[in-house]
Amino acid sequence: VPFSYLDDFVSAGILIAFSVTNTSLVLLRHEAPEDKPFLLEKLLALTNLLSFVTALIACHALDSPTGISLVLCFSMTIILLSFYISRSCPRTTFGGTRAISSSNDTARYFKTPLLPHIPVLGNFANWYLVAQLSYLGVFLLLLYICLATWIYFLYGAKNSVGSMSSWERGAYSVPSEVELREIYDNRNCHESEGHHEASGSKFASEQREL
Repeated sequence: VPFSYLDDFVSAGILIAFSVTNTSLVLLRHEAPEDKPFLLEKLLALTNLLSFVTALIACHALDSPTGISLVLCFSMTIILLSFYISRSCPRTTFGGTRAISSSNDTARYFKTPLLPHIPVLGNFANWYLVAQLSYLGVFLLLLYICLATWIYFLYGAKNSVGSMSSWERGAYSVPSEVELREIYDNRNCHESEGHHEASGSKFASEQREL
């Protein structure tokens, strides 16, 4: 395999990982309405797909009037989808109300401005860089993604922790401030007891030596 393809694969893989991170950030801060389940996931998938197609056209077919028209049309669609996500998918606590059952305190979590617009813009920038690969590089990258996705659903999804435990509610909940304080106090108590026991054993050994 030529080194240039390996180099492109590594760069494209990092950019795709950045896009996954941006998408996950929106999923942590927004959630689909109760009457429209999975709406947010579908909209994010659509924005990523449109971003990739728009980037391909911008990199390889922008010299024609049709290409320019498609880029403008798809770009406006991505912007409208971003605002639609902001309006139709409500903001939630960190991780969504379905994921957190023990705490409603979000002051200690990081805040991200202009959600979901900045992550959507970041995804477009990532896909634009990925689309600068050659046609063969893009084809090999898509083939690799399809293969990895097939392996995940064939083996990884069935053997994941969530699948083995049936995604029990509260199993991955974030502890509250009181629970964190109790954990911290218990750890300090155990460390203090261990320190006293070590000091006592050291004193006893010194007494025996005397």
